[in-house]
Amino acid sequence: MESHLSIDEVAQRSGLTAHTLRYYERIGLIAPIHRASGGQRRYAASDMAWVEFLLRLRTTNMPIATQRDRPRWRAFPRFPACSVR
Repeated sequence: MESHLSIDEVAQRSGLTAHTLRYYERIGLIAPIHRASGGQRRYAASDMAWVEFLLRLRTTNMPIATQRDRPRWRAFPRFPACSVR
């Protein structure tokens, strides 16, 4: 995977929309994403791994409010990269 991805690239790889990714960041499901000098979000491999984890939680039909209220999960905002299938 490239070292940093744009929000459109993450959306394409994950199947989420850019709007959903911004929403997840705004409500705290995704840790604040690094920004390029022009303000564009630049997702690292660890950010993609976290998005993958959230996608897996979605398959369980767990409500977003429940995901957001699990502080022990948010304590691990960055973990080793894994591939999105």
